[in-house]
Amino acid sequence: MGRHFGHTRLWKAAVAVTFAATVMMAGVGQAVAADQPTPPTQPAAGALGGAGPCGSSRTDEANKTDWGLWVWLYQPTGTGTPRSGGTCDDAKRPVVFMTHGWGAMWPWWYQGVIDNMVSNGYIVAFANYTSLPAADLDWYADMTYPQVDHGWVQATTMTTRMDLANIGLWSHSYGGGMTPWLSSKVEGHGWGTSSFWILMNDPRYLKKVPADPQDITFPKNTRVLVVNWGTGNDTVLPEYDRMRAPGGTKERVRVLSDNSHPDVKVYTAEHTSSNDCPDGEKFDQLGVYFECHRSHIQYYGLYRNWQALADSARLGAQLGDLTGMGIWSDGIPATAATIMDPPPAR
Repeated sequence: MGRHFGHTRLWKAAVAVTFAATVMMAGVGQAVAADQPTPPTQPAAGALGGAGPCGSSRTDEANKTDWGLWVWLYQPTGTGTPRSGGTCDDAKRPVVFMTHGWGAMWPWWYQGVIDNMVSNGYIVAFANYTSLPAADLDWYADMTYPQVDHGWVQATTMTTRMDLANIGLWSHSYGGGMTPWLSSKVEGHGWGTSSFWILMNDPRYLKKVPADPQDITFPKNTRVLVVNWGTGNDTVLPEYDRMRAPGGTKERVRVLSDNSHPDVKVYTAEHTSSNDCPDGEKFDQLGVYFECHRSHIQYYGLYRNWQALADSARLGAQLGDLTGMGIWSDGIPATAATIMDPPPAR
């Protein structure tokens, strides 16, 4: 019995030691996992790319000119002091007019960048257009381009707070292709006389513009930034070559996928990276499903870039360096964006 009890006690002790070692090893494994580098976070509030101090209110109206379409208006609220100057509740605030990509007809496809704009003191007007398959893109442009212009004009009647002398146009994909034509309408409306900036994300299918080799001209006092996402999105290059912004104030930036820590995760920059919808949500874009993932790709490629362009237009300053994409927690820089101005030879 004594020997049996002794063996039992030794066995229990061995089990206890093994269990303790297992716990310790698990702790080591957890520590290693916890020590893995984390991607760059959003810039601090008030810094380029950061959130601002303003709250937000939203008004929706049916498009009164084009049946079945809508106009959304977001306005800053509160008493904070945004980087754009003044206070959030000023009687007049600068405006961003947004144009969506084909099929992304609702503002929540771009909710993150809208929230960032409004928090920094900008009124945002979002007007959608009919998204239908069309073999004849010129016919389609004749229908859809005016729809956006009608929506923007209607948005100006939805509030008395718009400072229409200081505006920006932000667009994506097919919406980016509309922008040169829409900018001429903006000039005709008399908007943007003090500051006027245009940011096009991966613009597609530029129609209703002069045929090559004529120039694509923008109104006076305009600053233009084209952002290409990832590789292989060069369909805009011929048009970019022809764009003529006053004083040469145009630039093209390529945001690249971040593979600075390939053993951790590659953060992808691609055409749909501009669809800055809520993180983790899944959306159906005309039968194509994808899940939204917001990261430093958006914080710098979307938020920082539009803020830098707006600041540049408003202050009459240089655009500054748009290549940095943040720093990982271990001090390694994220994969830098590249400046493509002048464009590479073709």
